[in-house]
Amino acid sequence: MKKIILFLFMTVNIFTQEIFTVAINNAPPYRIIKGKNYSGIYIDIINEAAKEAGIQLKFVEVPYQRALEEMKSGKIDIMLGPNKNKEREVYMYFLEKYPFPREVKVFYYMNKSINIENYEDLYGKKIDVLRGAKYFEKFDNDTKLIKNPVSDYVQGLNKVRTGRSDLVIIPELQGDYLLKENKLQYFNKSKLKIDGNLSFVTVSKKSKKFNFLVEKLNLGLEKVNKKNYYKKVIDSYKNY
Repeated sequence: MKKIILFLFMTVNIFTQEIFTVAINNAPPYRIIKGKNYSGIYIDIINEAAKEAGIQLKFVEVPYQRALEEMKSGKIDIMLGPNKNKEREVYMYFLEKYPFPREVKVFYYMNKSINIENYEDLYGKKIDVLRGAKYFEKFDNDTKLIKNPVSDYVQGLNKVRTGRSDLVIIPELQGDYLLKENKLQYFNKSKLKIDGNLSFVTVSKKSKKFNFLVEKLNLGLEKVNKKNYYKKVIDSYKNY
């Protein structure tokens, strides 16, 4: 009888356990979406953290800018990789103890007459940026730069390829992956490399189980960090 009761309790617990939604967009090798298969540096890390913490996640493909809006409303519980700023801190809690590694950012271009060695070389160039993304404070706040938002980085690379833009700024690992995946040739990378801001796992402050989720994710990330899992994952995607 005790075994039956225990089984029933475990069964009810499994089916009533809350599933938390994670907003992702295709940003390889950090977030890779192939049909219903999700992988990538950030996704592998959060999956391992969730496993360690005993929580269930559901991934939802959402454009980056819309994901930010849905974090404001609490429609989405978790977002992977946003940089921290005062505006976002109003509606997102940043799990600061265990940040993702910094993303080195570079500028991709095709015009051989262009040479980007210093920040000053960016002036006068048409630069594509991901809509809603933050890169580094000087660049983000520089109103003298010509910055044009794009919906994704492939669009930016294609604009550069067709001469509609001069440059597109992309995290280097992601840019190299996209060039290879989309068979885009003859691109150059700037000598100027930017050690980007830290990025984080974030939780919507309007998540229904905010305190519970923050506690569980911190626990899971702590265990993942102790296993040196971040380095293992990053190394596995370097030559992806």
